[in-house]
Amino acid sequence: MSFAAAAEELVFRGYIFQTLIRSNHTVVAFLLTSTLFAMVHQGNPGANIIGWANTFLAGIWFGIAYLKTKELWFVSGIHFAWNWLQGSLYGIEVSGLTDISPHPVFKEIETGPAWIGGGSYGLEGGIVTTISILISIIAIRYLTWERFDKTKRAAESS
Repeated sequence: MSFAAAAEELVFRGYIFQTLIRSNHTVVAFLLTSTLFAMVHQGNPGANIIGWANTFLAGIWFGIAYLKTKELWFVSGIHFAWNWLQGSLYGIEVSGLTDISPHPVFKEIETGPAWIGGGSYGLEGGIVTTISILISIIAIRYLTWERFDKTKRAAESS
């Protein structure tokens, strides 16, 4: 699980995203890497249009986290934490995959409409995740992080 998160971040927010950002193609960086990130997950079991949109939004979320911190480890960490909490702690499918964590702490019981909770794709296939990711994008984008702000100011003044 940690390897998959780190590998995906290395490919999407590592090389592709950073190269486009350095070339002043920020919008292209976000759109391209988020689209590719969503496309990589679209063949997973139970994938649906909400899941695709949420995975695209997760790409935006991870991109903003990278721009805010300039730390790929941070983005890999939140990606891993997302996957680990769903799979290993809560026993929820991670992008439709059920064999990632065979012995979770809790076991999900699916009830309610799939468009809300995600159905067989897991939380990532439901509108609840759409709302959560949008809130997280806003928080990461607009909250002040003093440690990173100090580092940025120090780098700019030298």
